[in-house]
Amino acid sequence: MQGMDPFAIPVGLQNSFYPLAGYDNSRDIDRDISMMKEMYPLLVRQILLEIEHECDKLEYAGSFMFDEIPDKTLLMMMTDKIYRKTAPAFMDGAPADAYDNPPPCSGFHGKFPPNGCSGNNHDSYPDGSPNWLSGLINVLLCSEMCERRRRYRRRKNMFLV
Repeated sequence: MQGMDPFAIPVGLQNSFYPLAGYDNSRDIDRDISMMKEMYPLLVRQILLEIEHECDKLEYAGSFMFDEIPDKTLLMMMTDKIYRKTAPAFMDGAPADAYDNPPPCSGFHGKFPPNGCSGNNHDSYPDGSPNWLSGLINVLLCSEMCERRRRYRRRKNMFLV
């Protein structure tokens, strides 16, 4: 049979043998991720630098970043912290705390508060329009944490063989 590789792993079993053979393609994944991050726009790379700085502070054993299910409240607090540091670059001279204290929601008695009535929630502005910067920071933060969790698991499992 010409053109067939006698050492090729069958399609259904390709990924299952990598850990047994001591090989995973994490270096390739790391290289691809860093290459794609270099293609981000300049302002997004600046946000990412701040996110990486905050994640560096959390990279220790027992950190909530490495919990099986990270705490969403702590994740949102990190998002808010990064938002406050990076928002002035996007807000055209407005003070950094311009949206920290939305106006009180008078007359609200329902189960779900309307937009802008949830305290320090930066998902939307007080006028109800979506806050794209907070969403972007949250997505970048979750992505960075996933990468670090993958690397942490790889290092942790390397010595369990």
